[in-house]
Amino acid sequence: MQRMPHVRRSVAEYRALLERKESEGRTAKKATSRRKAAPARKKGGRRVRRSEEQIKALGEKVMGYVSDNPGQRLEEIGQAMKIATAELKRPIANLLDEKALKTTGQKRGTKYFPGKGRPVRKKKAAAATA
Repeated sequence: MQRMPHVRRSVAEYRALLERKESEGRTAKKATSRRKAAPARKKGGRRVRRSEEQIKALGEKVMGYVSDNPGQRLEEIGQAMKIATAELKRPIANLLDEKALKTTGQKRGTKYFPGKGRPVRKKKAAAATA
């Protein structure tokens, strides 16, 4: 199998470079081992935990948006609400568990629609029976 001329030229240039480094008294390994150490990472970069009330409040906002704009993907919802999609995942998962939202599609193509409604909450049910 014949090699292409540009490959031969590249190999020849690489060999010449290695010979030049060796003649200077340094090998390629020694030259690359003189890197500077990476800067230390900053500590304390953890996310702040959100309370259940904050998650529920965000869920209410998402539910209102999806009711007005059914059939949008998570990225579209996040862009419209100016909220990172990572912050929306938990409230949407809670709404799906409560069957307040329903979905079609898979992975990034998942679209969200209003569901059949939420079950009665325990606090309201307790207040109604009292």
